[in-house]
Amino acid sequence: MGKSNLNDVERKAVIDELLRISKNGKLPRGAYAKVASGVERDPTTTSTIWKGYVAAVEAGVVGGEWKSRRKQHCGRKRKNRDELREKLARVPMEDRAVERRAAAAAGASRHLVRQAVREGMLKRRTVLIKPALTPENKLRRVEHALSFIDDRILEFESMHNVVHVDEKWFNSDRDKRSYLVLEGEEPPPRFWKSKRFIPKTMFLAALARPRYDPHRKQQWDDKLGVWSFTEKYEAQRSSKNRAKGAVCTRNIDTVDREVYREYLVTKVFPAIKAQWPRKDRHMLILVQQDNAKPQVEPWDPDVVKAGQEGGWNIRMLCQAPNSPDLNTLDLGVFNSMQTLQYYIPRKGIDALIASVNTAFSQLKSDTVNDIFLTLQACMLASLREEGGNVYKLPHLKKAKLRRAKCLPTSLRCSRELYESAVALLAASDRGSALLFGKK
Repeated sequence: MGKSNLNDVERKAVIDELLRISKNGKLPRGAYAKVASGVERDPTTTSTIWKGYVAAVEAGVVGGEWKSRRKQHCGRKRKNRDELREKLARVPMEDRAVERRAAAAAGASRHLVRQAVREGMLKRRTVLIKPALTPENKLRRVEHALSFIDDRILEFESMHNVVHVDEKWFNSDRDKRSYLVLEGEEPPPRFWKSKRFIPKTMFLAALARPRYDPHRKQQWDDKLGVWSFTEKYEAQRSSKNRAKGAVCTRNIDTVDREVYREYLVTKVFPAIKAQWPRKDRHMLILVQQDNAKPQVEPWDPDVVKAGQEGGWNIRMLCQAPNSPDLNTLDLGVFNSMQTLQYYIPRKGIDALIASVNTAFSQLKSDTVNDIFLTLQACMLASLREEGGNVYKLPHLKKAKLRRAKCLPTSLRCSRELYESAVALLAASDRGSALLFGKK
């Protein structure tokens, strides 16, 4: 078996040794053989390396040239990627979900398709299911976005008077978990009777945008609260888990409008009144909810009365239908909470409630503020799509702007975009008269 070729480090060592023993650029007799014996190669090898180095120096290459060129002149020739691109372009998108299927449909090898992914010619993109919007839904989305834009300066309002509320199911655990294990370690075993019946509980969360509270002389905790839709009951008989008469917790069977109204009046509104910054208590406070069936009407008498008690002005606001991207909780807060909560896997409803409360309290104010800016970016993107929800959200580089202390409170809307959105509503005979004037 022949000897392997010298690598670039060894070739550089050969040049350095020859330069050391040379005199005025000339090598003494037997220099090639002497250096070649040190690397266990033929003298012709060192001669070839030296002559290439000298030619490069004479050609004006600073430092000469000693690297091997076999990488560019040996091995199987690279296949034409244009031909592969044409074959893949003819394959329907549904058949390009898996590399194996895409290769078979294109008549190419799996290696070639995998290589195209590594080179960046093919990119894997994830597509999530989005709500199907009707023309009416799109107009409502445009109205909702324009209602938060100041038409004088074409800038979003600070949204400091908006409280977002929404419900979410939180699971005690998830089906799949991954761990970083050392050699010889085994991940901990996990057991449930059935992964289809992992315990879960519905929660109602409420939060506003963080800001500085001059009365408390500190940053106001924007997290108003998270409440579980559960009830207490006494065990009717003894079991291995609890004694008869023990107070236990269980999920409320049906979360209907009556239950939702009770939580608003007894939990959300009192939390707002207890925690809201003193300097902003005179303002109109809007509690934004989605359009699910259990939600109350904005003019519900009990809700209106509770919102006005004590001299407050708290009103309900319904966001556009089928628009989870217009609510900060659905947009990112719940995902952040779920990630934190999964770090604390616990069994039992009480333990789940404790872990969700812990995750909610650990949610950073900067994260919430970033999501409010993302909400504004979503509204702008929706306006560009005439109320649609098929858009690519631009990266605002919020972390970089925060480090530079240049993070804006509100995003700006271009005059052209604003006027086109107003014209869209005017053409559909929709929107407030304040937007496009009286006819």
